[in-house]
Amino acid sequence: MDDQAPNYRREFLGSPHHAALGLVTLGLGFLSASLLGLIVGGTLYTLGWLHLPDMPLFRRWVDRRRETAQRAAEAQKVADFVRRRDALLDSLSASRRERYSRLAAVCRDIETASADNPLASPDPASDPRLRKLDELMWTYLRLLGIEQSLE
Repeated sequence: MDDQAPNYRREFLGSPHHAALGLVTLGLGFLSASLLGLIVGGTLYTLGWLHLPDMPLFRRWVDRRRETAQRAAEAQKVADFVRRRDALLDSLSASRRERYSRLAAVCRDIETASADNPLASPDPASDPRLRKLDELMWTYLRLLGIEQSLE
């Protein structure tokens, strides 16, 4: 997903807030069966169209929905990566899997030691040291796969 700010007016067009606004204002205007009711309903609909997308309630709803979609996309990427890693790990011989597990144990020890460090990032996902350890493990796993394919 992109990091630019959402267009709240465009988001409002397809939202349940817009449907509720239309039902309440225009629907009641039609149900009143009078010209004044239609004019009042249309005016309230127009005012709602102008003001509701700028209200904090609606903006929080849009932001929460975008964050949920972004988290789901990131979780899908992680699941795809784990699936690829597991497939590569399963294709290795027992000795190479043992070598990889030894590296994984060392990396886990480094992670626990760095978590006790006062300079550690409060969010483990943004810590560059842990990201580098993940890159090291992925590169080592790929190298083991290449080594096995060369034999």
